[in-house]
Amino acid sequence: KVACIYDEDKFRALDQVLEKTGFYEILGRKWKDSGKKKDDFLIAVKSNFMMTYNKIDESTYTDPQLVEYLFNELYKKGYKSLALVESRNTYGLYFEKREVEEVARYVGYQGKNYTICDLTQEREEFNYGGPLGRHYVGQTWRDADFRISFAKNKTHSFCYYTLTLKNIYGTLPLENKLLEYHKKR
Repeated sequence: KVACIYDEDKFRALDQVLEKTGFYEILGRKWKDSGKKKDDFLIAVKSNFMMTYNKIDESTYTDPQLVEYLFNELYKKGYKSLALVESRNTYGLYFEKREVEEVARYVGYQGKNYTICDLTQEREEFNYGGPLGRHYVGQTWRDADFRISFAKNKTHSFCYYTLTLKNIYGTLPLENKLLEYHKKR
């Protein structure tokens, strides 16, 4: 389901989206089907933030307050194995201090009730099949029991705009995304 909500209060808007899409019911079913304890059920949230060059320009990253609000709600519901995931990008080849955790903290992620995972550091070989074939995957993203793409609607020089699918593309762990994914593939 898709929900388009406008509310002056961003947290109330997110609550309405979660309610109208049946998010917690879907999550609950997936958890029960897993046979795991809630404490061991890994939820990975992929947001956008590695294209941030200055936190003044909020158009480049997902609102950390909203993402942390979701983490807090999940934690209150008993889900304790929570991870914010992201991978490095081409900026890291040209600028210092571009590790995932450093950029996450710069834009405002606190890491309370969840871990911040660098998929580039965690990369392992993986067979995706299809056109990507044998490539790499970040361990936390691969092993998650439930994956959430918390995308930022923004423009992109190659894709024109980015939403959930482009956000998931950001889980691919090789740092030189321009060369590896925009040119080679």
